[in-house]
Amino acid sequence: HFAERHGLFVIIVLGEALIAIGVGTVGGAGSFAFYVAGTVMLLTVLAMWWSYFDWLFQVGEKALETATGIAQGRLARNAYSIAHYPLVAGVILFAIGTEEILADPEAVLDTATRWAFVGGLMIFLASESVMARLFTNHTAWERLTAIAALGIAGAALGMLSAAALGIVACAIVVVMLGAETARYRDVLRQLR
Repeated sequence: HFAERHGLFVIIVLGEALIAIGVGTVGGAGSFAFYVAGTVMLLTVLAMWWSYFDWLFQVGEKALETATGIAQGRLARNAYSIAHYPLVAGVILFAIGTEEILADPEAVLDTATRWAFVGGLMIFLASESVMARLFTNHTAWERLTAIAALGIAGAALGMLSAAALGIVACAIVVVMLGAETARYRDVLRQLR
């Protein structure tokens, strides 16, 4: 039940990101960029859900069941208590950036908003990478690559419109998930 309760909390936090999208669309301009940005933000939240619940959640449950005694307590503390704090913070930062993107999708984001959005995704994926390492003893290279790509996008593409930056960030996360799914196809099939 420990992993399940943390998973429910992640659902609530991702729900808050969806609310941020909803709040951002209220009274929106209705331009093409606005609809593109709203759709991309929704797809990004769905990709965040996929990245947590597709396999990480299931592997975490099995790792907790397998561990015993002090090892089980350490795993629960490190993966669920400690690693979930930055995961939640990442979703909150992403939601802040999302609201600003939807407020004016054709504008260039200021530095703080751009890094709240991109940095939130980076923190979210970094937290998941730590959890994956704790659960499996393997490095989540696709996620680390996505973190680096998001960092490069945040630094190099600062002059893009908010909607365009959202598209780039969403594409990075979706491509990362696709590569991960293709690489671990057989293992994922067994988990499902």
